[in-house]
Amino acid sequence: MKYLFSLLRRNVSVWQLLTFGVGGLIGAFIMTLSLQSYQDVNRAFSSDDALFADNYVVLSKPVSLRTTVQGLIGGQSPSFSDREIQEIENLPEVTQVAKFRTAQFTVDAMVKVGQRTLRTEMFLESVPDDFVDLPMGDVQWKASLKDHFVPVLVPRNYLDLYNFGYASSHGMPQLSEGLVGHFTFQLIIGGSFFHARIVGFSTRLNTILVPDDFLAEANRVYGTAENQQPSRIVARTKGTKPGNALLQHIAHLHYEVADGGDALVRMRSLVYGVIWTVVAVGLLVTLLSFFLLIVSFLLLIERTRDVIRNLASMGYNMVQITRPYRLIAVVVDVIVWVLAAVAGSLIYPLVGELILETSPGLEPSNLSVLFVTALVGCVCFILLHFIVIWFGVKKLLRKK
Repeated sequence: MKYLFSLLRRNVSVWQLLTFGVGGLIGAFIMTLSLQSYQDVNRAFSSDDALFADNYVVLSKPVSLRTTVQGLIGGQSPSFSDREIQEIENLPEVTQVAKFRTAQFTVDAMVKVGQRTLRTEMFLESVPDDFVDLPMGDVQWKASLKDHFVPVLVPRNYLDLYNFGYASSHGMPQLSEGLVGHFTFQLIIGGSFFHARIVGFSTRLNTILVPDDFLAEANRVYGTAENQQPSRIVARTKGTKPGNALLQHIAHLHYEVADGGDALVRMRSLVYGVIWTVVAVGLLVTLLSFFLLIVSFLLLIERTRDVIRNLASMGYNMVQITRPYRLIAVVVDVIVWVLAAVAGSLIYPLVGELILETSPGLEPSNLSVLFVTALVGCVCFILLHFIVIWFGVKKLLRKK
């Protein structure tokens, strides 16, 4: 074996291995850093208040000067036709599309805060119950005109507007979410009074929601009985993230996503595209270095073919003959991936700070993805090099 090692040292070009190692190091570094960045970017987009946190997206049509003028002269407001809804349903990653039901009657709300009585005109909407982000607990999301009680979901930012806007300027007490849940107020619909209570605050649907069956029944009794096309729809997707087909459809038809999420959709698509492009570049560089190293091993085996055949004739088995070549593969692969992991762990805090600046509430993640990627990459490359070396030597011995 020592003789074979000495022959290998004569035939192996250190500069050649160094070149392959540097190429592999660059590719491995790009891959590990990109996949670690993807984890934090994905967490930033998938946090609890994110647009696509629970695999659905609310869409509406843009309001422009033209649509405003049309509305002033009696035209129809921007709405979705049955054909447009069907187009969205036919997208491969969309599993269900639901229409927003709008109240076709006037609604007044009245509440007592301290010694003051507040009364305002308001609006009601509903969506199918399985689209509603119901709060935890024993909340009955059901109502009818006979019950005279209506559970209500409101956007969380409405409470913020009251606490930091109205309450501060009028000397009123600020209210917590838990405290608001104990208050009841009056809904005045068609002259009838209904007790209502806020049962939760939605971060996903920016509207005042009541149960869908209740609003459908109220429209039949108090409404105008007009068959209106929905101005907003909600689409459920197969995964927690919208697919490319949905993103392209939204961008092509200039639909708007709730809470300004249309900009988030485009930014998200761009960021993910950039990250996976960088990963692909790193993978390509790493694979090129990997294949060049394979070619180097095959040439090395060919140069030492006489020694290999003599060793086989002397009774050495395949494990003993391939051991020096496997040792070189292990040394090169381990050095490449360890250096890539170390370099990535030193550089990534700078990238992580940039990501955290865009999501202040996000906790910094550990570097588990980076180290796991380096470990898996190292093991895979070692195994593949072992296989190539084994079959290269085996093929050479068959030609004997």
